[in-house]
Amino acid sequence: MRKEAEQHLLKSIELDGMQAEPYLALGKLYISVNLPRRAETQLQEALRWDPENSEAQKLLHELGTARGEQDGARRRFKTPFSRS
Repeated sequence: MRKEAEQHLLKSIELDGMQAEPYLALGKLYISVNLPRRAETQLQEALRWDPENSEAQKLLHELGTARGEQDGARRRFKTPFSRS
């Protein structure tokens, strides 16, 4: 089901890539399947076409916060033998 939804959204973008909605929907889909980097890319593209899109802004902020927490955890639990 996810793959089919992704294909439909990508086709929508291919047909008219100047609308924020399919990028936003694709970003939300990627969030739901734990693909945050892909989600971030799509949400940024949504904001390119609709800079005032509050939902895309909120989701990007949440992704950035989550990534910051992960990065902080990595720094806190780094051992002398950890690879950088």
